[in-house]
Amino acid sequence: MRIDGSLAWDQAIGWARANLAMLVPLAGIFLLLPSLGLNWFSVDLQLALDAAAKQSAPGKIPPELVPLMGKFIGLTLAISFFQAIGTMAMLALYGDQTRPTVGEALARALQCLPTAIGVTALLIVAAVIALVPFALVVGLLAAVLAMVIGAAASALVAGAMFGAIILAAARLFLISPVIVIEGERNPLAAIRRSWDLTRGNTWSLAFFLFLLGLGYIVIVLLVQAVMGMALGVGAMVDTIQLNEAGNTARLAIGLVLGVIGAVAGVVFTGISGAIHGQLAGTRPERLGQTFD
Repeated sequence: MRIDGSLAWDQAIGWARANLAMLVPLAGIFLLLPSLGLNWFSVDLQLALDAAAKQSAPGKIPPELVPLMGKFIGLTLAISFFQAIGTMAMLALYGDQTRPTVGEALARALQCLPTAIGVTALLIVAAVIALVPFALVVGLLAAVLAMVIGAAASALVAGAMFGAIILAAARLFLISPVIVIEGERNPLAAIRRSWDLTRGNTWSLAFFLFLLGLGYIVIVLLVQAVMGMALGVGAMVDTIQLNEAGNTARLAIGLVLGVIGAVAGVVFTGISGAIHGQLAGTRPERLGQTFD
């Protein structure tokens, strides 16, 4: 079956409207608040890195920054899994036509969390194993292209790498719906199931995800530019400007961007559920009736 991006979008919006009362607290607690915390800490880390870079040799990380970076990595992983709980709870709401309560959706998400952690570990291991041969191939390709087309080789190789990442993301896009909606608890089986479901739709799904990501980036940049000019920190807001503008500007911009990210997370979750329904054989009209 071929995916229908327009139908998936309509189903996601309809689902979000029909379940707004339950989605708002889930998105606020599990998507917005962690984003605000990570954004605030990221600014402090970037400022510390910028200050240390001016005082140390190029390419050398000052020892005093190692604990800070370790905390940042740990915080990022913790927030990622915390947000995953919220996303899986939303998918539980999407996939269960009996309309579970927020508590029941969260309970199911917690049951799915070990599988999600297992999937993450498997993908990290796979990425590390593939990194060396991939780097060799990319390096060889870059060297050959550099001799043929010169300076444009780097841009071409970077584009090819980006395309490969998008294609891989498309094949793995349905892992969460497989875990939550289908109830798959085996991490390897969940990865294989997503891979099988997306077979034959890789390019169309990758293009659809690319358009969604591009639209999100454009919206974020426009909002950031408008708020930056309104708050007097310039159209292109960076960490130094935010620090100089003070905590009010940091909080305001972080809050607005966090809300946009939370809304995007809800819609994106609905789209993943809708596409899973299409490829797994759930009839669109049945889903549409659920959200009326």
